[in-house]
Amino acid sequence: STTIFLEDISCMIFDERNLNCTWITSKKAQNDSQYFFSTCIQGKNLTCEHYWKTLHHQHTGCHIQNNNKISELVYACVHVLSGQSLSAIECKQFEPRKIEKLNPPKNLFVDEEMKLKWGPPNTSIKNMDCFIYQLNESALLRKMWKVIDNDRSTIYQPAVNIK
Repeated sequence: STTIFLEDISCMIFDERNLNCTWITSKKAQNDSQYFFSTCIQGKNLTCEHYWKTLHHQHTGCHIQNNNKISELVYACVHVLSGQSLSAIECKQFEPRKIEKLNPPKNLFVDEEMKLKWGPPNTSIKNMDCFIYQLNESALLRKMWKVIDNDRSTIYQPAVNIK
């Protein structure tokens, strides 16, 4: 029977250039198994230099900082070594737009009409029309701003007149 060494590999891109990948080790894997990570980003092969480890020093994740924006498919591979020999290689392919965690926009501002506006976040995603923004309304925000919904956008205006 075939031994399953990994249950899952998952990855996340943040700040356009950073890649975090984690994996769940199988309970069926041998105790002496060790896991090594490599990836291919935009044709460049990279190996992990910063591992996350369990108390038993078993690798369970990796952080890679890339010099360029990650805009093409990411191929993530975990190499499983048991004893001194390679036991398995598990690979998974990711689309950056599906695994990128976007930062909130830094350019939040109030315009001359006292409307709250912001631009798109920094990202390597090319089609900017596909973004949907969500503003988390708190009680304080609701006291300070009134919400005006129209068919294409939501506008926040001051709830009180400022003289």
